[in-house]
Amino acid sequence: MKYVLLDISGIIYRAFFALNQDKFHRSDGFPTNAILGTINILKQLNRKFPEHIFISCRDSKRSELLRTQETDTYKQNRKSADPILAQQFEHIYKSIEAMNITSVKCIGYEADDVIATLAYTLQKDNEVVIASSDKDMNQLLVYDNVIIYNPAKKEFFDSDDCFEKFKVHPKNFTFYQAFVGDASDNIQGIKGVGPKTAVKLINKYETIEKFINDTKSKYHKNIDDFTQSLELVTLSTSIAI
Repeated sequence: MKYVLLDISGIIYRAFFALNQDKFHRSDGFPTNAILGTINILKQLNRKFPEHIFISCRDSKRSELLRTQETDTYKQNRKSADPILAQQFEHIYKSIEAMNITSVKCIGYEADDVIATLAYTLQKDNEVVIASSDKDMNQLLVYDNVIIYNPAKKEFFDSDDCFEKFKVHPKNFTFYQAFVGDASDNIQGIKGVGPKTAVKLINKYETIEKFINDTKSKYHKNIDDFTQSLELVTLSTSIAI
């Protein structure tokens, strides 16, 4: 079988900012830009993947996340959803249900983890498309039957594309992220290590274990930052769904 795993938050936010809220609203003033935009994107995806089963993957609240319980600074820089968007969420989720799309949400986990678990489970006997523009998904390209589709760019992204863009293979993508961090999620990585240095270190050490065990490395003093970042960027593939 064939599946499309939807990073639904990313799709909703893209829809919200793509359509002018002043032009899309009901007669009583209630905004509909995110609702309409999300439905349009899902219809586009359905036309692109007519033989696939769609699964909408949702986030838990930030306060419920295991990552924030372990590290309270995780995503601390994220603002709450725009009130104009927030009031549309309920209608968006009802629209998704009306389109016969199954939604999956696991308390304590992000949509990325839900996607990772489903991708890991389904790819053994099925083709899996991940509809997302989130670079965290690159670590899931280790599986032969998994490919990423960016709805915004309308482009596929595979393991070769990952190497071409980041100069690391998907199997080393969490290694790379643990070095460079992720400002959007408030993950610091190792201070002073950028993409080029990260690639050099990955080529030198080859495995995370070798890097961690090199006590003579000048970066060893930052090993706690590295291991914490590694834990935060690594998606779970074993959620009970």
